[in-house]
Amino acid sequence: MSRHNNGSCLEIFVEQEKQRSSLVRWLIAGLAVLAVATVAYGVTNEQNNLERNSRAALAAAGVEVDDVRFEGRDATLIAAPDFPDRARAEAIVLAVEGVRAVVWDTPGQAGPDATSTTVAGAPDTTVTATAVPTPTTTVPSTTSTTAVVAVGPHLDASLSEGRLTVSGVLPDEASAQRLAGVTNAIFAPFIDNQISVDGTVGEAAWVPNIASGVAALAIAGEAQLSIVNGVATLTGTTGTEQKKATVGGAIQAAVGEATTVVNSIVVTGQVPPSYQAVGSPDGTITLAGVMPDQRAIDTIAGAAAQIYGPERIQNTMTVGENVEATFSVFRIPLTFTLLQPLTQWNIDIENDVISGAFLGGASFAVGSAQLTPELEALLDTAAGIILRNPTSVLVIEGHTDSRGPADENQALSERRAQAAVAYLVPKGIDPQRLIATGFGETQPIASNDTAEGRASNRRVQFVFGPPQGG
Repeated sequence: MSRHNNGSCLEIFVEQEKQRSSLVRWLIAGLAVLAVATVAYGVTNEQNNLERNSRAALAAAGVEVDDVRFEGRDATLIAAPDFPDRARAEAIVLAVEGVRAVVWDTPGQAGPDATSTTVAGAPDTTVTATAVPTPTTTVPSTTSTTAVVAVGPHLDASLSEGRLTVSGVLPDEASAQRLAGVTNAIFAPFIDNQISVDGTVGEAAWVPNIASGVAALAIAGEAQLSIVNGVATLTGTTGTEQKKATVGGAIQAAVGEATTVVNSIVVTGQVPPSYQAVGSPDGTITLAGVMPDQRAIDTIAGAAAQIYGPERIQNTMTVGENVEATFSVFRIPLTFTLLQPLTQWNIDIENDVISGAFLGGASFAVGSAQLTPELEALLDTAAGIILRNPTSVLVIEGHTDSRGPADENQALSERRAQAAVAYLVPKGIDPQRLIATGFGETQPIASNDTAEGRASNRRVQFVFGPPQGG
């Protein structure tokens, strides 16, 4: 009897173990399927974001390809064989964050045109230096049809419809990289950098600070700068005498007194555009203002629709008379990709001065002033705006939830604001343009009664605009 009972128990135990083993195998298989599905969803989601952002960037530049498709981080641009803007389209898509490579596909061909593959370099790669054969180069003159023979370093920079083209020869790699860094911060992705480096051309007093001079072209909107043989020649158009003088003064300050500046910019008397945009917590984007032409309106509204969806766009922009196509008009479409992660924001441009404010939806950990990756992404957005608007200052406000003593929260909010300043300064922003202030727990944007609300209140928030006071 005892042996019979023992045998029965053993059989039951073995059967239970089989069931458990089967259950474990099913669980492992289920987890594997879930993991694969999760990865597949993440890849698909990333591809969708890259496609959307690439289409928005192309629309902002007025470049129309037939389609943009992604496999992972690799883009395929589809267009006719005679599509004229291949190089420009490639540069625009490669400048979209996350894109690794671009290939072309033309209807009727067997597959992607592998010979035109362009692979994105490292994020900080800005210029490839190549040696020129001789220190004496023939360059076109901006003031006559006679070619000018350049002796020593020389530079040509042209800004037209928001796109910068810069070429010439500089004496050292450091100067070329400095120029590339500044111009990329302001003009990317619409930039064509053809600068070469030749250590045999000698030195010139204008070289060390020329980056700030080229950056000043954005004040005029449409401008060309040529520096050759100790003379800097400015041509182009701008709306007012004040802007003409401002550009000329900035160029003179950059090149130094040893270089003669000839300012031949033509004053048109046109008025600057106006622009107001508001991103609401419900996802609605409201656009208003006066633009120089319908193309500008369609490009801005189209870029917003690409990011947020056409059903969320309320567009009341109009075409004005005698309105100048300033540099800001061509940059506005790019802001929607930057602002997409933000929960609430507003942007205003009046008299060429940008101002506004935004919240990010990115949160600090409890009791911490350590920046999270989400907060760093928010700060990158702020850096992009402030770098492209050199007359603006940025007020960084630190906030906390209501837990803990008020005096400790006040100190914590100040540390959070200072952490943001410490992150922005290495981006190339003058510390004098950054103002850190803390508000403790006094300005909540959500209820402190819930964990979600408290997380929203642990934040930094930004207000940017022209310097206040005298």
